Amino acid sequence: MFWGMSLFFAIYLHWLPISFYGQYGVFGAVMFIPLWFIEGAFWALLAAIVFNLSTDRYTRLWLLAFGWVILEWLRHLGMFAFPWGTLGYTLQNTPLIQAADLGGVLLLSLLTTGTAAALASALEGQFLPLGISVALWASGWVYGLTRTAPTGPLQQATLVQGNIDPRLKAQDVNHTLRSIDIYNNLSTGNGVYIWPETAIYDSHLPEAHPAQLITGMSDLTTIHNRVVAREMDVALNQQRITTHDKIRLVPFGEWYPMREQLDAVYRPIEQQLGVYLGSWKVGETAKPLELAGQKFGTYICYESVYGWIARSMALNGATVLVNVSNDAWFGTGAGLWQHYDMGRVRAIETHRYILRAGNTGVTAVIDPLGRTIEKLPLWETKTLQARYQSLTAATIYMLVGDWLVLGFCLFGSLWVLITGSRKARVLL
Repeated sequence: MFWGMSLFFAIYLHWLPISFYGQYGVFGAVMFIPLWFIEGAFWALLAAIVFNLSTDRYTRLWLLAFGWVILEWLRHLGMFAFPWGTLGYTLQNTPLIQAADLGGVLLLSLLTTGTAAALASALEGQFLPLGISVALWASGWVYGLTRTAPTGPLQQATLVQGNIDPRLKAQDVNHTLRSIDIYNNLSTGNGVYIWPETAIYDSHLPEAHPAQLITGMSDLTTIHNRVVAREMDVALNQQRITTHDKIRLVPFGEWYPMREQLDAVYRPIEQQLGVYLGSWKVGETAKPLELAGQKFGTYICYESVYGWIARSMALNGATVLVNVSNDAWFGTGAGLWQHYDMGRVRAIETHRYILRAGNTGVTAVIDPLGRTIEKLPLWETKTLQARYQSLTAATIYMLVGDWLVLGFCLFGSLWVLITGSRKARVLL
């Protein structure tokens, strides 16, 4: 299990060392290799627990199927969370993905691991699980094919793709790079404008031209990766501001554990990379931003792979989801599209449109069925006139979250443990 899953992550995350080799050389590529083995170690631990819980082959098989999904849920928790590689996303391009509005992406993971266990059980002469799996696949296929997108009041926004090289911005220690000018020049006219992650610095917000604006912002005053909704009342010369601070920071990218205590470890790495490894502060709540009489469920980049964040936004009244992002560090390779595709499932889970504004892409409009309605070309300086609908209905996943799937996995694990123990006693 250890070597198999380490190899899987080496292949699946191959874009990480490739991306950072171009920026930081051999050291930038090699520093990601431990990640593959750390991920492999989690599955090795799962296997060790399963093999110590039972000696029965059939029991072990189903414990692995249920335990796999529980492990994926655990990989969504805490500051070290890294949910890349969740199996449910493999059904992205099938009608089955629509079942995410019932139990989230983990429901699709359970279908995947359960089917694998059912196939293996059939080789052992146990055909009932396979029959149940076939029935579930057929039902899920029909469910997905018959889904229709909900409808609501038509709305419009403008998504702005600034196309700014993040390496130049990172080297701009004196903040002389006037990204605010680039975004102002692209934002002419009326309506709500949406700028991507860290589009501007906090000190430049007063210079922003749009009266109705949602923008990613490097808040150097409070040390937050922040998104701000600002609405200007020109007649009264007043402004209304609501903010969301990023809750899920990228481990070892935006958050470095024990940075001060392990300074002797971090400092040589900083010298090798030529960058300062400092942490942003962690946000606390996932609440929508209020602007133009609407509630925008706005979250930042990496947060799009966490279903609970978009779910919390929708439960708190968001009628549309907004994902401001900056994937420019990863070029146009697999990492960019993996991130985008995982984020599309949030639309299905909540039955909300997603307006995605990326620095260099993907800038797009995603409908409540997870389909890309329109998008801009990558690495081009452009704007997208986004048409969407404000929606208010709640999905089953919004109401129960991951507890439906977790409860089934826990019950299933107990069931096979009890029945496996009975079988062992009979054999003895």
